[in-house]
Amino acid sequence: MRILILSDGIPGHFNQSIGVAKILSEEIEVVYEVVESKLKFNALRSISMQLQKLLVINLNLFKANLILSFFYKIDLDKFDLIISTGKKVAYQSAALSLISGIKNIHAGTLKTIDKKFYTAHITGLADRQSPNNIVTTIPPTKYKPIKYANNHNNKLSLYLIGGDGAGYSYDMNDWAMLATNIELMFNKDNIKPIIVTSRRTDKAHETYLYNKLAHLCSTDSIWFHKERTPLDLEKIFNKVSLIFVTEESATMTAEAISSGLPTSTLYPDKHSQKSEFYNHLIKYEKMRYIKRLNFKDDLTSHNYDTLISDTIIQIRRDLKKNILEKINI
Repeated sequence: MRILILSDGIPGHFNQSIGVAKILSEEIEVVYEVVESKLKFNALRSISMQLQKLLVINLNLFKANLILSFFYKIDLDKFDLIISTGKKVAYQSAALSLISGIKNIHAGTLKTIDKKFYTAHITGLADRQSPNNIVTTIPPTKYKPIKYANNHNNKLSLYLIGGDGAGYSYDMNDWAMLATNIELMFNKDNIKPIIVTSRRTDKAHETYLYNKLAHLCSTDSIWFHKERTPLDLEKIFNKVSLIFVTEESATMTAEAISSGLPTSTLYPDKHSQKSEFYNHLIKYEKMRYIKRLNFKDDLTSHNYDTLISDTIIQIRRDLKKNILEKINI
């Protein structure tokens, strides 16, 4: 199967789409190509999004062609399936599918679009208005659970560090407390940290962590603002025995959980409890997929023995089965 992954350029989105393709590849032969959606007039992005939002109502061939007129043309002759994630490409995916007859899958919430224009619609919560809805506990990711038996004696822990966003706000005091707790875990339990910062990490906060902790860290650490080393998260997953992730990022949290390793999310005092993702975090905690910890918590005082590899394997199997049924394969 030849798959077009329609990308909005946001890694957290197109990586979910790649995750769907990789899950399908466990059952059928798959070749995928990531194609970034490009507006002809990027300066008019806001206006074009509003027009697309109106055009997609009672979508027909005429309106679909109007939607596609905003974008540079994509050659669909070489594709059998379209996968998209994110609102910015949702309208384009619906239009491409309607005009070409190619089946499409969208991952994520669709609030303003008639869901019948998607062959499969993957969400974390049931969407009763979506006739082709597939509900999955964990968003699709590129990563399979690793064999923990190979890792459990490794004295390495991974810290996936984000930054302000999704109702979360970090200050220097938060990072100071985290640095103290990471150092304590190193001194008390001899667990060396691998720290991976990201584009959302404030440069001053990254510099603080680097100055405080770099001498303790594994050489696998990646400091986004210092070196821009390509991230091979699967390689790191296969080295560590524990994962800690700042919980403002739905993507990083899902990827950590997908590894099947003991995962803890880290939150500051300043965080919102009103977002949809926060509700997912509470659900993950109740299901023992994660342990939620405040930055000020002593990391050495907790047990990290919950393994969910078998659960994640079953979630991926169920998602694969449901997608294949929807696209009639």
